[in-house]
Amino acid sequence: MNQRVLISGASIAGPALAYWLARRGFRPTVVERFGELRPGGNGVDIRGASVGIAERMGILPELRRHATQIDDTTFVDAGDRRTANIPMTTFNAGGDIEIMRGDLARVVHDATKDDVEYVFGDSISAIDDHGPAVTVTFDSGEVREFDLVVGADGLHSAVRGLTFGPDSEAMFEGAHLLAAELEAAGGDHTVAFRRYEEKFRPTVKKRQASVRASAAILIPRSRAGIWTRNQFTRLMGLQTAASFVYRRTTSLPEAG
Repeated sequence: MNQRVLISGASIAGPALAYWLARRGFRPTVVERFGELRPGGNGVDIRGASVGIAERMGILPELRRHATQIDDTTFVDAGDRRTANIPMTTFNAGGDIEIMRGDLARVVHDATKDDVEYVFGDSISAIDDHGPAVTVTFDSGEVREFDLVVGADGLHSAVRGLTFGPDSEAMFEGAHLLAAELEAAGGDHTVAFRRYEEKFRPTVKKRQASVRASAAILIPRSRAGIWTRNQFTRLMGLQTAASFVYRRTTSLPEAG
């Protein structure tokens, strides 16, 4: 079983994956190039399956304590005059949470720090995959051996650049699924990654489509589109109807 897992990136997906790996008998190490957890960042929505995952991790009460208190989204014109307003209850179902990225990262880190090795202020500079193990060289000059290396360091992942070239990004729910597939495959990453992709790709595609749909509605590119959006959002006072229309057009499916 490939037990020694190096995860690059200590934001959200990396520590979340480490949490589930540690509980499945793996020995995860998380390396982060910054010297400490990075504060700040935009708001992150935790909804659908992610709420259940957070509850199973035991962090849901702490997430709720740090949730943002945003009541409305307001649109203004070039003269800073309000043109439309959307209550946030239109977007969120009961139980959904919005939390700032930095707060979420700290909560997940605190839930894993006793079971996971964290290395701050360092990063991966070279990877030598020689079959049964992977030799990793760090910027600090340290050389260590792992059974598996996972890149969870954002859109422009350095790990993916060293191995495959640039592309996509991990997701919070995907961390839970990947850990489960690695355990089911006895640590065989070739089997686990294939099953992970087969199960998660449909969800990712649906979510990407939902983001495009919501962007087309809420961030139109034409004056006509802006006018239409403003007329639509004025209906948001009719909460039941507005919520139904919004969710039918921009719903986010849960991960399976």
